[in-house]
Amino acid sequence: MFCRGDLTKVTEIEELDIDALFQKTMRGEAIEKVSSQAISKSRVKPSARFVKPSHSPPAEQTLPPLPANKEEDLPLLDSALLLDVEESQIEPLEEAVDAFQPLYRLVADLRALTDRTQQRDKLLAIASAARQIRRKLGRDYAFEWGNHTHALIINPPNEPNQFEKLAKALQINPVAARMYSGGKTPRVVRRSETRFVLEEICEKYKVVFQKAAKIIARVDISGLPPALACTGMNRRAFKVIDADLWIEPHHQEQPEELLANIWLVTIGDVEIDEYRWASGTAISSFGRRKTAHSWKKQRESRIRVVDLHSQTDIIRIVEGVTDLSFLPGYVPGALKKSFHALESFLPSWMPEAKIIPKHRVRVSDKDIPFNNEQGKDKMFVHGWRSWETHTRCCRLLFQDVKR
Repeated sequence: MFCRGDLTKVTEIEELDIDALFQKTMRGEAIEKVSSQAISKSRVKPSARFVKPSHSPPAEQTLPPLPANKEEDLPLLDSALLLDVEESQIEPLEEAVDAFQPLYRLVADLRALTDRTQQRDKLLAIASAARQIRRKLGRDYAFEWGNHTHALIINPPNEPNQFEKLAKALQINPVAARMYSGGKTPRVVRRSETRFVLEEICEKYKVVFQKAAKIIARVDISGLPPALACTGMNRRAFKVIDADLWIEPHHQEQPEELLANIWLVTIGDVEIDEYRWASGTAISSFGRRKTAHSWKKQRESRIRVVDLHSQTDIIRIVEGVTDLSFLPGYVPGALKKSFHALESFLPSWMPEAKIIPKHRVRVSDKDIPFNNEQGKDKMFVHGWRSWETHTRCCRLLFQDVKR
């Protein structure tokens, strides 16, 4: 390829005055003349001689001495970055222990045994160790949270007349404050991507109303253990199964007995709706009638639930899953009446526990699909995800508060 210019020269382009050229055009000058002037001004000008790079190794450079420890010489740190570093949890190397080590030892002992009675006893120990390891590993559970990372949860003042003071403390509109002020159960009132935005609001609410408030992150909810299904009681021990029997009741597993010191009780109603895939007639914008298929609600029901919180576990008593025959007010064949007797019996049964009033959880509209990809005739939509969030928010809110 032939090039007439010298490639060893660095060229620079003079900056054009676009406004001046535009004014000339507006005064009536020909566009061709103005464009030729722009081309002539944009021609390159020779600059300094190009120096070929040297391929020899660079000489060692000595760094200047560090300045004295002055406060103004220190670099500025981002507060949001500091908060992220504080919230990050780094596990030490000493705690990185294989959770299956106890099971490995029991299996090794089993191989060395020859007596059948000892083998049976060792198998029972292996089954018990396997259940404990599985509980420590935890199972996945879905919960409702949203798009924000942090949320502010408060224990409402339970005084509807103080909604104006609540709106000023939380920096929300009076309509939302009027809804929160009369509540009896903890509520999430503010959300944000960063934590420090909610810290001032949280401290101000605790000073004004003398009520519990806390900032909770998504990782705080997901880090708590899954709930254990309570199938009954034996003296002072709970019979529990590590499975979500309130969603999938058909689960074949032998329950284990668990002794727990309960410090928090949450009561609620979870809504479960039955939908059927039905066809109907819809009128389009042009006035034509057409057949449309959609999910239509057929039945609405509520399942009562009581979560018992200990220091390490969440024991869930569910209507229709838990055998309530151990209660003093149990009525055979009457689940609603028996569960109502359980709610009345809780203050005397657990006098040292903090009991949260009943909270009703409804079905979210986004849980209802628009189409029927699996071809089912009916489906059940429940609000268990919202309940998982509510009961864990209550646990996080009151775990540092003395009763």
